Amino acid sequence: MRRIRQRGVRAGDRKKVALADDLEALDAQQVRLVEARFFGGLSVEETAEYLDFSPTSVRRHWRRARAWLYSKLSPARN
Repeated sequence: MRRIRQRGVRAGDRKKVALADDLEALDAQQVRLVEARFFGGLSVEETAEYLDFSPTSVRRHWRRARAWLYSKLSPARN
């Protein structure tokens, strides 16, 4: 995946830019889901239509992807 340049990116957005680079850790299906839901802001129903999944499948995959996102976006625990 192409690395996104961080020059000119606000400090609050740097974490999202780094997250976009980390998407390589997910499988292609999860990447498309994260792009649609997290970056694109699509609803479950819109994502299901976009990915040609059932809304139930989107919810199931989204739970797993959200856990991954949480682990990436949460501050490190000591």
